[in-house]
Amino acid sequence: MQKSNEIILVGTFHFLQGGDLIAEKQRELEDLVERIAVYQPTKVALEWNHDDHGTLNKQYMAKGNGADHLHEIHQIGFRLGHRMQHDRVYAVNWEGQLTGEHVESLYGAMQEFPDVVRRMESIQNHQPEVREGIHILESYTKLNDEKFIEKLEALYLSFVRVTQEDQEPGMDFLKRWMERELRIFKNVLDIADGEGERIFLLIGNDHVWMLRNLFKGAGWNVINPFGEYT
Repeated sequence: MQKSNEIILVGTFHFLQGGDLIAEKQRELEDLVERIAVYQPTKVALEWNHDDHGTLNKQYMAKGNGADHLHEIHQIGFRLGHRMQHDRVYAVNWEGQLTGEHVESLYGAMQEFPDVVRRMESIQNHQPEVREGIHILESYTKLNDEKFIEKLEALYLSFVRVTQEDQEPGMDFLKRWMERELRIFKNVLDIADGEGERIFLLIGNDHVWMLRNLFKGAGWNVINPFGEYT
């Protein structure tokens, strides 16, 4: 019987924005990695430029378990890879053609669409955080919660309506965003060796909704280690 491939899909915070706090949460990060390790990933895929596998793995091999660098790639990805005794990790990111100018054009035009602005503000006001006094497992559980992911999906899809005179900054943004998602998706598919893979992917949480849909559509089982995706 054919065994389906699986993706352990984890949306992440970007740790460099709160370095001192991350340095204080080393024990909690060990708990987080142990939670993921229970699923026995066969490979670790990370949000690192796909064309730069060499630099990523040079760091992976040189950095012990990753605890001496505050980036989430090191703190979670490298720790997990070493925990699973993997001899390498995999770079699967593709930055694509989306620039700051496209983002600024979208945000500027969005001001004429108050329902989209309200949707964005609501998400920003309820955005999960890594905070003192809250175990990082709880923060990741909230960040990867099904309802929160659905709100992000609805927000991004609402951009398609954002226009400005004869321009379509919302559509321009989404075309480039979705091309990036498709490239990341393909890069993960390319590292799968046949059937029965269970690949761990650590990615910025805005990417989860689209990647989840792509993997499901391709017949992969999508695992949320903090609570199953449905």
